[in-house]
Amino acid sequence: MQKKHKVVMLPTKGGKSVDCPMILTTDKVELRGLGVGMSFWNNKSWTGQHLYILSDEEIKEGDWFVSGNGKLWQYNSSNQTVPDLGSKKVIASTDKSIHGGDNPNVKISQHMPELSEGFIKKYIERYNAGNPLTEVMVEYDFNPTMGELQGLSNENIYKLKVRPNNTIITTAVEEPSFTKEDMLKAFQAGINWGVTYSTWFTPTIADDEAQFNKFIEENY
Repeated sequence: MQKKHKVVMLPTKGGKSVDCPMILTTDKVELRGLGVGMSFWNNKSWTGQHLYILSDEEIKEGDWFVSGNGKLWQYNSSNQTVPDLGSKKVIASTDKSIHGGDNPNVKISQHMPELSEGFIKKYIERYNAGNPLTEVMVEYDFNPTMGELQGLSNENIYKLKVRPNNTIITTAVEEPSFTKEDMLKAFQAGINWGVTYSTWFTPTIADDEAQFNKFIEENY
């Protein structure tokens, strides 16, 4: 099954981490992938960026989350770093600093899931086209070890599906788009339905259709 999740881009701590998969330039406000020359990295007009997939799942002790004001934190009740209203749990990210990857005692299966290179490239492409991804469908597997009918929530019955390389499986959520022809067909279908079935449909419908067609011609 799939679940819809938010996608956010946040700057790296310190702004100049070369571990980030993308950068945001201050002059052109666009994303660029890695692989650029060192002369570009030495330019001060950019900041490193990471992507985070966010969930409405319960945020528990030790979980990473993005607060309501867009800051990244780890839930630590001992120092009062706790989620505020609007906080979302991070379930996957390009940010290796929260993956546990630098700790040899942490198994790969315990690392936070990552984002595929293909997804990162797609995000960059959409961002530079002025239509950034804000939501994504994420694949989940049924978790047979939890049982199916035990009064558990979907959060417990289904687990995040992760590839062997620890990346999640995603599908972009596309905004619905309608052509002029689609709108005209839908409007005509409504007229036909009203004429056939409605006792309150008035004779002014022809005038309404003419006004609608005029509006479409002038605005689309």
